[in-house]
Amino acid sequence: MPSQRPRAAFEPIPPDVDLYALVESTETFEFAVRIHCDAIDEQGLENFEKLVLLHVILGGKPLVIEGYETRLENRIFSERWLRDNYSAKTEIAWNLTTKSNLPLSIGHYLNNMPLLANQWNSLNYKDTSRQRIYLKDIDCPDVWHENLKKLLPPSLFFLNDSTGIAEDVGAALEPNPYGQSVRIGKGIAKAGDLMSNLPSEMRAENLMCYIGHEGTYTPCHREMCASLGHNIMVEASNGLLEHGRSTKPGSSIWFMTESKDRHLVSEYWASVLGHDIEIEDHFAQINAWKAAPFKTYVIEQKVGDFILIPPLAAHQVWNRGTRTMKIAWNRVTAETLEMALDEALPRARMTLTLQSPAAKVNQSMILTMSKREIAEKSAEQINGGKGMAPVTSAGLPTLCGSLLLARHAI
Repeated sequence: MPSQRPRAAFEPIPPDVDLYALVESTETFEFAVRIHCDAIDEQGLENFEKLVLLHVILGGKPLVIEGYETRLENRIFSERWLRDNYSAKTEIAWNLTTKSNLPLSIGHYLNNMPLLANQWNSLNYKDTSRQRIYLKDIDCPDVWHENLKKLLPPSLFFLNDSTGIAEDVGAALEPNPYGQSVRIGKGIAKAGDLMSNLPSEMRAENLMCYIGHEGTYTPCHREMCASLGHNIMVEASNGLLEHGRSTKPGSSIWFMTESKDRHLVSEYWASVLGHDIEIEDHFAQINAWKAAPFKTYVIEQKVGDFILIPPLAAHQVWNRGTRTMKIAWNRVTAETLEMALDEALPRARMTLTLQSPAAKVNQSMILTMSKREIAEKSAEQINGGKGMAPVTSAGLPTLCGSLLLARHAI
């Protein structure tokens, strides 16, 4: 067991690290693939959804969609807006130095971010006594939620209720809201969030904000229950004066693996680093990543960079500069449900994480679906909705139908 072996220690990333030189000099490091958001408009949503399916979900590799900084409403996605509208709201920050919760107001945290960030330099960045305060897992402001929903591809957004086409393959009869009869609903969607088909009380509300300064981080982990991760940086300090104080440009460094290397990653984490990858408690040293026997994708996330995180892909994040603000959420697809059934939930039982909302929801989904049904759904998505026999109600619970047919009663 990892606890019986020497455990690798935490080692911070220096503020002056040259990320490009690091990737260039390390054979197993590679920058993640990037596309511009304009390319989605040019090539169409259908082609983009195929790319996400083949490259991220099935291919298991990260994808960065850049260019959203020109589309984000700067007046709303700003430190000033957050200060004006949420300054008095108290949140529970995470003190990474003491591993403890720290209640504080958003205004107090924003006021002190320059002080927290400027304390670090190339000589003292390993100091274990200095504060690292991370405002993580806080509720996303409704205004940000609504603006982001209009900005991003609909099939990727939080709790989207699928992109099925009316009367398409797999469509079922549903109550007609405009009369007493029934109508043919939408077909099986090629993309979406199956979580949206659950009753509201069963959904995992995981649209969260993360505000951090130089030296704050998220330990290496995998998304809960093999779900698909999404993370967009909506604001960061730019190095200019703010409220009469100097700032440093904000960005985040990501280290990420491929889905296919998940077993190798688990073994390396346990046998070499002495930690359990299923427990989010260790931020791996750069040297540990360099020595790893698998490929590591590196990302420097800046404002407007939207990262898609493959299911079961281990990743960790390091914040740089005075301030970074990110919004993140998870999405459940037919493919990720199959992975959850085969791998994620059995491992979760071993690490006692089944009481989390995400785990409970995925269990509810999975208990109503056999592996054969999930495989059929996956094949339908890959084949573009062709060649799959209609789904019938025989032997399928109601919830299974709602999941497979996206809001349609069977």
